[in-house]
Amino acid sequence: MNLVDFIGQFLYPNRCIFCGVKCSDKSYKCENCSTPETPVVRMINIRPGVRGVHHHILKVISPAVYTGYYRKTLHYFKFGRKSYFAKKYAMLIDEMNLFNKGSDFITYVPMTKEKIRERGYNQAEVLARRISEISGVPVRDVIIKEKDNRIQHTLNMKERKENVKGMFAVNERLKGCHIILVDDIITTGATMAECARLLYRKGAASVLGICAADAQTREINKRKLKYIKIGEKK
Repeated sequence: MNLVDFIGQFLYPNRCIFCGVKCSDKSYKCENCSTPETPVVRMINIRPGVRGVHHHILKVISPAVYTGYYRKTLHYFKFGRKSYFAKKYAMLIDEMNLFNKGSDFITYVPMTKEKIRERGYNQAEVLARRISEISGVPVRDVIIKEKDNRIQHTLNMKERKENVKGMFAVNERLKGCHIILVDDIITTGATMAECARLLYRKGAASVLGICAADAQTREINKRKLKYIKIGEKK
């Protein structure tokens, strides 16, 4: 445990991420709460923008919906510098077996240096590294965020898709790689779709998205899929 986590656990006793009741320091949940029965699965249709390559479907899996006390913990993690929550989410993700541990590496949605200084850390990176520690799959920093864009949660879906264009870059070849792409929360999926598109353009064989929470409800996910198309030529 690093110093930040130690201080966090001292000041804030370990609590269940689903209800807030105190629980064992070695667990993410209390005895009265159970792991969600099924994860939330989002399927996003992206165009990798490479001639001769067909559409790719990005599958994004989250262990729970962004609601209730679970949402509160993610708010602390994202904006309150409570990095120790990442270990709890990683334990939950590992317990639910959400991804293939034989993947080549894990990467994550990046932030600019200015945004990292503002928040204290990149929550997607912290989560990715915690997942790596538990799973044994290495982390590689292959995506770069070249400039800041407008805050996504203030925009509608069309604006979000436009907002992420040209924000990211991948500067190395990834031919044949099977990649896990991590972010903290998925809302419309525009950011993850753009990152995945760039990974495919650099030769990735497959990209699987993993998030700590899905900000849309299970009922929305049960409806007919509405695909986000990024990089489509008109």
